[in-house]
Amino acid sequence: MLTGNEGTNFSFSSDIEKELLSILAVHPMRKDAVEEFLSKANSNRDLINNLIGKKY
Repeated sequence: MLTGNEGTNFSFSSDIEKELLSILAVHPMRKDAVEEFLSKANSNRDLINNLIGKKY
């Protein structure tokens, strides 16, 4: 059950894809949180599109 906004303060290391999948495996993220995570990691929506293509 989500009772509040989890915020956008997620950290990352050198493997952005692995980090994002690890977070999402245990924690829901809002669209704005994902966008900020990608921005901080100097990444973009292409990473999401690649993951969708892999059918995780």
